[in-house]
Amino acid sequence: MKVSFCFRRTAIVSFILLGAKCFVARKLGESDEDADTIGKEIIPKSTYNEAESILNEALREMFQDFSSHMTVLHDLMFFSRRRFPSLEGSRSYSSWDPFSIAGAAQSVTRWSPRYEVIDDESSFEIKVDVAGFHFHELSVELESGGRVLCISGTKEEDAEDWGDEDKSADESKEPAKEDKESVKFISHTSRSFQQKFTLDPSIDSKKMSANLDPNHGALVIRAPRKVVELEYKRHIPITQFDEAEWEELISE
Repeated sequence: MKVSFCFRRTAIVSFILLGAKCFVARKLGESDEDADTIGKEIIPKSTYNEAESILNEALREMFQDFSSHMTVLHDLMFFSRRRFPSLEGSRSYSSWDPFSIAGAAQSVTRWSPRYEVIDDESSFEIKVDVAGFHFHELSVELESGGRVLCISGTKEEDAEDWGDEDKSADESKEPAKEDKESVKFISHTSRSFQQKFTLDPSIDSKKMSANLDPNHGALVIRAPRKVVELEYKRHIPITQFDEAEWEELISE
């Protein structure tokens, strides 16, 4: 909408200035340069300057929009990220590099796993869907003095494939023939995520535990809440010391 409006405004102002210059040139029989000079004298200076200012602003906005659109186009061409519908409920993207070396492919996928937070008066629990990840590919850390919980995971896989141009059932009849026409294709897939949670001060992060259920692909993180004794009461006895005894106790 902004671009189309900019073009319309630019066209209107341009036609106004061009029409004024042509009118002056035809009436006085002068050249375009003289018409421009005379046009500034005939048309009120404030009107001419305002029209010229609007034209310059419109052109500037037009080229700014063009530059931003070209930047987006460049990102789409060289750093394309397409969504995979196979991963429901997650943000999954794949990057493509047109200058990658032939015979090798690399796919980097970043996504946000689904999670569930169970928070009650006695405990705090987070269940994260990490299906396909092993325990050594996951990391659970506490940051900012135990107030921020960071869950991350990285899974990397390498696959090799031999692509033959013609493979038929009578391949077994020629066992001595080497696969000279085979091409080795190596693909590297990396899938990673990072999720952070800000913990309530009442959560005892020092007693936090993490457990991975490989059967259901769920990472469960639990932590109890700190016990706060609101009705804590203690009697403090009052003693009497003279100044010398008090200084002696402090010095010890």
